[in-house]
Amino acid sequence: MASVNRDELKRMLLKLLKEDEEFRYAVAGALGLGEVLEELRRLREEFSKRFEALEVRMLEQEKRLEALERQMVEQGRRLEALEKQMIEYARRLEALERQMLEYGKRLERLEEQMVEYGRRLEKLEEQMVEYGRRLEAVEKQLVEHSRVLAEHSRQLRAIWEKLEEHEKRLERIEEKLREHDERLEAIEREVKKHSEKLTFIEEKLVEHDGRLNELNRRVAHVEMIVGALAESMYSRFVWEELSAEIRARGERVEARRRNARINGEDVDLLVVTDRSVYVVEVKVKPKISDVGALLAKIEVVGRRYPGRRVVPVLAGAMIGVEVEEYARQKGVIVYAY
Repeated sequence: MASVNRDELKRMLLKLLKEDEEFRYAVAGALGLGEVLEELRRLREEFSKRFEALEVRMLEQEKRLEALERQMVEQGRRLEALEKQMIEYARRLEALERQMLEYGKRLERLEEQMVEYGRRLEKLEEQMVEYGRRLEAVEKQLVEHSRVLAEHSRQLRAIWEKLEEHEKRLERIEEKLREHDERLEAIEREVKKHSEKLTFIEEKLVEHDGRLNELNRRVAHVEMIVGALAESMYSRFVWEELSAEIRARGERVEARRRNARINGEDVDLLVVTDRSVYVVEVKVKPKISDVGALLAKIEVVGRRYPGRRVVPVLAGAMIGVEVEEYARQKGVIVYAY
């Protein structure tokens, strides 16, 4: 019975320890565990606070990671758009090059037609000279015939008995004069025809001149568009190579501007580092005068950025040997594509 009471007492004590917090604390205090439980409670609260702070930081890190992922997706879309745009630019550039070749062929055909028209016009002029010579010969014959007719008239007055003979000769002369008149009229008609043909040719030449001027204007417009596209593309190529060289020199890029304007001077690409200033001139087919203009811009930029080394850079696709040698002699960096 006493054993049953002890077991019952154990169950009651365990139940109280589980369910009654005050009893549990009282027992713990009696056993000297109050301070331990208080320290455990304090550690649990501190651990909960730190865990909550850690959860907040984890949420912030997740938000930042999501923002970075969205930025990466946006950058990917922009990169794809830029690649598509570059493909479109390349396609349009090829179409423009084919159109320029077609314009060149058409211009060559027009030049050949102009040469042919020149040869035909020279032939017409030679025929006109020949007709003039023949007309002069006819006029001389008429003068000679007139002189003979006058002589015959004097002979008719002097020798009356030979009147019939002189009349016959006069009739023959008149017949020849009529023939000459008819020939002269035929020549005049032929000259009139040639004049009409020459007028028609001159009108056609004026028409061709107008069409050629329009073609030159359209070709100039196409060259301007191609030059702008090429300048944009070459500026990107130059920046890729130049930025690599700048990093290799240990310089830090502070600013990069396209189509910059310095004291009234236009600069295609301006790159400013902590030690140097790079002035880039982009031309599809640069000339020696373009090198001189670039050197003049160097002086203007140098006044804007005192204390820094100003480096001239020339970029283009069709750079002649003389232009490249001249530029390198003047200390200009040359990029040929």
